[in-house]
Amino acid sequence: PAPGPTEQEIAVQKQRRAEMEAEQSRKLAEAQAKYRAEQKAAAKIAVPPAKAAPAKAEQPPPKQLSDRRKLKLKLEKKFREIEKLEASQQAGETLLEKQLEKLHGKAKVLQELDEVKLELDLHEREDSISEVRTELVVVSCGSNLEAIQALVVRAERLELPERQIAPARARIEELRTRRAEAAEREKQQAEARAAREAEKQASKAEALEARRKAEQEREASRAAEEQAKAEAAAAAAQAEKEAKQKAAE
Repeated sequence: PAPGPTEQEIAVQKQRRAEMEAEQSRKLAEAQAKYRAEQKAAAKIAVPPAKAAPAKAEQPPPKQLSDRRKLKLKLEKKFREIEKLEASQQAGETLLEKQLEKLHGKAKVLQELDEVKLELDLHEREDSISEVRTELVVVSCGSNLEAIQALVVRAERLELPERQIAPARARIEELRTRRAEAAEREKQQAEARAAREAEKQASKAEALEARRKAEQEREASRAAEEQAKAEAAAAAAQAEKEAKQKAAE
């Protein structure tokens, strides 16, 4: 079996990997700067109508994207195999020549994987931006406050131009004002209902009090009538008694 890589070769591989990572970071920064510049230029263009479909002329065709995703999975699988070989080598296992070739190709696999990831990440970002830009136009006449707020947060994270976000912000303020006004109306209506109920209860209490007083007056009148009848009967009885006494004399 062929001998494994020396410490110097491993150090060289690590240095190459660091250089490639730095290069990928630089490319990503350049791509983001370019994208922001394009967005600033696009901000000067009028916002398309709500029914207009987002432009996709510069996007890769679906088949090409599918191929790139398959390649990403394939490269990730290769990288996992290389990591296993490295672990086996560090454990003292002797590798075959083909396995050593795979091990020596680690830097190339990493470079290809980073390039594919960068390309897919940029494409997904473009898709997200296109989707959010279209939704921003649609929600400018929507009524779901929470959904519009979440969409504005997404737009801010994607660094969309403020001109494209402004209509959604205005809609948020409008919906907040409507909610506040509705809450105030509901409060006033609740206070009015409470006042009417209190007035109703007060009227009911007054009616009960008037009924109680009328009942007391009727009872007093009946008592007076009964007392008058009793007094009249007593007077009649006394007169009859006196008349009998006079007749007896």
